[in-house]
Amino acid sequence: MAKSKIVITSAIAVGFVGVTYVILKYKIRSRKAEDILKNLDINIVTTKAQCDEVVNEMRRRSTLHQAIGFDCEWVTENGNRQPIALLQLSTFDGFCGLLRLNLLKEVPMSLKELLEDKNIYKVGVAPIDDAKYLIQDYSIYVKSTLDLRHIVELTGHTAGGLAALANTYLGIVLDKNWRIRCSDWAAEELTERQIHYAATDAYVAIKIFVDIINTYNRDFWFFLWSRNSDRHWGKIHGLCSRYADVGYKVKNIKGSHKENKKSKEKTITKKYSHSPRSRPLYHNCFMEAPDGEVLCTCDTKKAKWYLDNKLATLIKDDPLTIRLAFEPAGRSVGEVGRYYTLVKENKCVVCGAMDSYIRKNVVPREYRKYFPGNLVSNIYVK
Repeated sequence: MAKSKIVITSAIAVGFVGVTYVILKYKIRSRKAEDILKNLDINIVTTKAQCDEVVNEMRRRSTLHQAIGFDCEWVTENGNRQPIALLQLSTFDGFCGLLRLNLLKEVPMSLKELLEDKNIYKVGVAPIDDAKYLIQDYSIYVKSTLDLRHIVELTGHTAGGLAALANTYLGIVLDKNWRIRCSDWAAEELTERQIHYAATDAYVAIKIFVDIINTYNRDFWFFLWSRNSDRHWGKIHGLCSRYADVGYKVKNIKGSHKENKKSKEKTITKKYSHSPRSRPLYHNCFMEAPDGEVLCTCDTKKAKWYLDNKLATLIKDDPLTIRLAFEPAGRSVGEVGRYYTLVKENKCVVCGAMDSYIRKNVVPREYRKYFPGNLVSNIYVK
């Protein structure tokens, strides 16, 4: 009887400690959610001297976590992306640098060396896409970009956009209004709202990163009694290096296991008809990113599917143009990217006939399926 009372008392004590921990953590997080954006030290950079000063301070403050928040903004004109106008960087303690690349005569060497330093992770959502644009626009070869969604999966959470992650991990609702996202980032003077938006994106990225790493490396009791221990940051490369400069691919979880199992059990050889086409192959509808950049052309059926499922908005009817309501997982760049935005004619490439034609592949499907994965992919970039 006495033993059972001791067990019950111990269970109640442990339960009380657990409940107290959860309540305190919730209160702390709620307070941070209100005050987290009030403590930013925002530095707008327009000269080389300012850039050198900000970069040196950023290196000093990122010594422990070996990572900085990273994001870019640009202007899109008539569906065409212009060179990156603003580069946002932030350390965990809220030191933010807004580097106005469009106003700098050249990229300072200090900034180039920071971005190309493989020992400092540049964290964000889809940072590898911004890195590709920096190569195109300024010949900066950013190293150790780290997509937060890779790390999110380690903690068992569902990966989402930056706004969703900020709400999940920090309790913050980000300003993602399309008017601010698509505003003039190359303007002579940025507005207060633009400055706040840009700094917040970079700062929230590094805050989420640190929160995830701390959660991943500390169990309940360790976190409760050793809250200030930072020993695990010395081994950060062992965890993150595998994801450095690796793009995140959105996974289709629903039914994927069953579909893969069926495909392995039974292989069906598809037969392709050689009869003339009754409908045009190319419908030349345009699909745009949320900022207005043209991503690709598509057929009418696909465009209407996005509209019917409220995943895009109608921009105009002729030609049919839709704008996605979400940021795509990736954007094709370079010559490949330009190819997907071209209007394609429905005519024979040999004689120019406009009717009674069939589609033939230059490389037969029977051969193509044995190609390396990067050559088979439709988003292959040289």
